[in-house]
Amino acid sequence: MTAFFTDLRYALRQIRLTPGFSVIAILALALGIGANSAIFSMLDAVVLRALPYEAPDQVMMVFEDATAIGFPKNTPAPANYIDWREQNHVFADMASTRGRTMSITGDGTPEQLYGLAVTPNFFSVLGVRPLMGRAFTEEEDRTSARVVLISYGFWRRRYAGDPSVLNRSILLNEVRYTVIGVMPRDFVYRDHDREFWIPINVTPAFRAMRGSHFLSVVARLKPGVTLQAASEEMGAIANRLKQQYPDQNRYSGAVVVPIKEDLLGTSRTILLVLMVAAGCVLLIACANLASLLLSRAVARKRELAVRAALGAGRGRLVRQTVTEGALLSLVGGAFGLALSVTGMRVLERLVPLGLPTTARPTVDLRLLGFTLILSLFTGVLFSIVPAVQTARVSLNETLKQGGRAGSDVQSQRTRDVLVVLEVAAALVLLIGAGLMIQTMANLRAVDLGFESDHLVTMRTALGPKYNDAVKRLAYYERVLQRTAALPGVDV
Repeated sequence: MTAFFTDLRYALRQIRLTPGFSVIAILALALGIGANSAIFSMLDAVVLRALPYEAPDQVMMVFEDATAIGFPKNTPAPANYIDWREQNHVFADMASTRGRTMSITGDGTPEQLYGLAVTPNFFSVLGVRPLMGRAFTEEEDRTSARVVLISYGFWRRRYAGDPSVLNRSILLNEVRYTVIGVMPRDFVYRDHDREFWIPINVTPAFRAMRGSHFLSVVARLKPGVTLQAASEEMGAIANRLKQQYPDQNRYSGAVVVPIKEDLLGTSRTILLVLMVAAGCVLLIACANLASLLLSRAVARKRELAVRAALGAGRGRLVRQTVTEGALLSLVGGAFGLALSVTGMRVLERLVPLGLPTTARPTVDLRLLGFTLILSLFTGVLFSIVPAVQTARVSLNETLKQGGRAGSDVQSQRTRDVLVVLEVAAALVLLIGAGLMIQTMANLRAVDLGFESDHLVTMRTALGPKYNDAVKRLAYYERVLQRTAALPGVDV
């Protein structure tokens, strides 16, 4: 322990004696370690953490495979969903949902809410229970009961977390619904903006719909069933339905995708590419710092020779140099951790909407541990080669002032190797950046079939007053007329 503190004091002295090198090293390490820490935090929050479901690895999304007409993951038709559920032997259960937009009035400020109409087994398939109250029953779905579950965020925002909201009557699209439950804070299904859930009402007419495709289907694998087995069976069922209903199911297959994979989309690949790029940046910084340490070691050769003459062994000299590097790296890591917070805010835009609001990069024990380990590893990485070189000091040659050439040649060769490493890592970054620029240019060059400059689009969701098609048409005609009258607007 005494030797450790001695090395530490000596390292602090060397940092003070070389402030220029120390500042450069700390800044370079702060940038490299900060970038890696920010991306690791994103990977941890988005990729590594499990979804807030029971056994989330068994939860699958099931789509219609209509690749032949340009929809590789198409929304299933209700009748196909019913057949899938009744004929499969690989899923413990299967549920479906459809999007709904409703306006809440008569209870504070009017709001437009986005939610889902779901089958009564939806929450049990996901393995989620309400935080308060209960879920729907089969009877409530069959009788079209006016019951609703609300999200935790909506409950806190509109009702200030009042527990008496249960059994409260609220007005949705001018229809009275009874609040029967509040979902947990971290519950989300494919979009964290959903604020209510109501029964989907599986009527005979609903079960017979095979030409309209609007459902989202989620299923839970039976224990021991693999993704491949589920995909094969669902493909076989889809082929049978093609033969039975050639007019409606001519282009409809079936595809099974783990829900985490469906939610992440390309986010996982983007983050991994960014992690590789950040690693190359840190590698370049390490190679640069190793070269600087080698150069500094030449100036310290007599000092090291004197220490060796006084009894310091090679291990002690190596340990001293590595201690200096580790100390610099830890200081750089501390600054990098502060920089990573800014990086997290930029990377948050990559968080898919289907992940819970808690799936955000944060400064936690995992990030602190990763940054500490990365800092120590980086310190050893860029100091080990200079440490080994300085430990090979020749007492006779160095102290005689005349035998410097051989050692300098060896250090120069080592620096040449480090330069090659820098160039190689920089080349990888350059090629990656070039490919990304080319991809962006290709995307911008895609012919959309119309001029997109100065073009603005919008969506609206009308309330129950406009259930009649004639009223809806008249409303939109009025909107277009008033919009066209605005200066500089062409519709």
